[in-house]
Amino acid sequence: EQPFHAGELAVQHQAGTLQNAHELGVHMIRTRISPSELPLLQSLPHIFAASVAPLSRSDGTPIVWASALFGSPGFVAVTGDMRSLTIHARPALGDPLAENLTPQAPIAVLAIDFSSRSRYRVNGKIAKDMDAKTVCLDVVEAFGNCPKYIAARTALPHKQECDSAEKRDFNSLAAPFKPRINDVATLRKEDVALIHGADTFFLATAHPDRGADLSHRGGRPGFVRISADHSEILWADYAGNGMFQSLGNIEVTGAAGVVFVDWDSGSTLHITGRASIEWRDSNSLQMDSCSRVVRLQVESSIFVPRRVPISYRLPANGPSPYSMPLSGEGVQADAKVAESVVAYARLVSIRDEAEGIKSFVLCPESGDETLLQHIWGHCPGEYVTLRLPATSGHAGLVRTWTISTAPAALLGESGPGCFAITVKRKRGGSGSTFLHDKLQVGGVLEVLTVGGGCGMSSFASWQVPSGKNPLVPQFSFRGDEILMLSAGIGITPMMSNLRAFARLRGNVRSMTGTQVRLPRITLVHATRSVEEVPFLKELLALREFGVLAGLVLAISRVASIENTKFRQSEVTVSLGRITTAMLEDALPQDRSVSVFMCGPGGFMEACSCMLTELGIPATSIHSESFSF
Repeated sequence: EQPFHAGELAVQHQAGTLQNAHELGVHMIRTRISPSELPLLQSLPHIFAASVAPLSRSDGTPIVWASALFGSPGFVAVTGDMRSLTIHARPALGDPLAENLTPQAPIAVLAIDFSSRSRYRVNGKIAKDMDAKTVCLDVVEAFGNCPKYIAARTALPHKQECDSAEKRDFNSLAAPFKPRINDVATLRKEDVALIHGADTFFLATAHPDRGADLSHRGGRPGFVRISADHSEILWADYAGNGMFQSLGNIEVTGAAGVVFVDWDSGSTLHITGRASIEWRDSNSLQMDSCSRVVRLQVESSIFVPRRVPISYRLPANGPSPYSMPLSGEGVQADAKVAESVVAYARLVSIRDEAEGIKSFVLCPESGDETLLQHIWGHCPGEYVTLRLPATSGHAGLVRTWTISTAPAALLGESGPGCFAITVKRKRGGSGSTFLHDKLQVGGVLEVLTVGGGCGMSSFASWQVPSGKNPLVPQFSFRGDEILMLSAGIGITPMMSNLRAFARLRGNVRSMTGTQVRLPRITLVHATRSVEEVPFLKELLALREFGVLAGLVLAISRVASIENTKFRQSEVTVSLGRITTAMLEDALPQDRSVSVFMCGPGGFMEACSCMLTELGIPATSIHSESFSF
């Protein structure tokens, strides 16, 4: 069954993501909420929503709004066999959501934990039997999204000073705050300041048959531009999973709404208007090195003052490592200064790892000292964001890959040391095609950021001191038992962790004469054939040396298994996909384990369900998709 409507297909076709989007949609989009998402939904003090006004414009175009709801953790509940969602809160005074809550009207919500960069989208319809104190929706489709572009804010209870006159409460309806409604098609001065400083907003769109949708947009402050007359906002559409639900809806209806949040108070700025997609080729002025720009003509805006009892803070490492450098039209002067913080790395070698998979070893040569230090002592599992040279045929193409090597700091290397990315050739993938076919030893790439990905790190803490060589960082593990589940190129963050474990054990032994006690680690990897398993010889060596306590290969091609000869002590080989029985054998009896998963969406959804059946709590499951 086709998971996408004509508008989504049209945008996918123009962007060249048709096949990949179809594969993702079939595996990711579900008609009920996944049980593995319950801890996320139940832990949040906020949730964001998209709704459609009962009356459309005179030409039939829908009026779409984005909104925000706040409450004590637990105010979002899942009921009805995972097919219903109840939010125990009502819209604040002035929030347009309040007027759009009619039975069976389209609604969409986005649950997002900023600190872990986890997000989950639920699209549906307003329930028929909703009461006056809640927002209830019947689920039509639900799916997760990748961690890209999410600023890792912490959301903590606000500490109320005893002598403070300011009172904060989730119930804004009872507070003396009046919304500012602006029916003029231009933004106020204070609204412009909020938008210019924003690193996050939420985009609401709708389709006449498929209903509403809400997505997250993030970038460096200033990534949302405003026209000189304040009548239009525009932003570059950064690379994502290629399914284009938001842009597909805009393609059909030409309408959208956005909401910006003042993270100091929880106040919100809501804007609705007509939207359009502008496609730019490499010969025209691109925005942030992107070929797609979305424009939203302001028709109406509402500012809703709030004083929610939450303190949102953005730590020093909170900005997303994926965020694109700002370039092209409308870049603010202070944003241009920040773009000088880059480094340069030269390709020193290329290694074939498996069919269609290569590792590219890069050595930083110059650039920002803080960034070079971060590369040298990066946390296992982190990503690096690179800008490819203009000779790639895609001027300024920016891509992010997981660092597959252990930190150079552990290898006894002076200076920034070298690092590697391991890339699978992707049909139609501009970045992977350039690396595999055109990049040669000696070529230079621009390093923009390093970070993120620590959700896939087996280390609960990681800090590299200076002045010692080789180094033993200050670290702690995420548990005594670790299960790694990977498929295809999803093995790369696992390798970064395993290589760090191996080097760490050697460093501790050489410096202190003692043996570091590693967690008991089992790796289960799904693949079509043995020939497609990256790092196979190294995995067997890690198994032999005791870094891996168990190695399991789930191989789907019979012929590949028939030609496979492993010693039984090295690896367990099974025919077919990963099964519940296979996972049960890999788990400790007391189920006290930290699980790390990386692979296609369908693979991780299936594994999550099996782990839930086996009694593994969702809080012990850490996942990351490479489908973006």
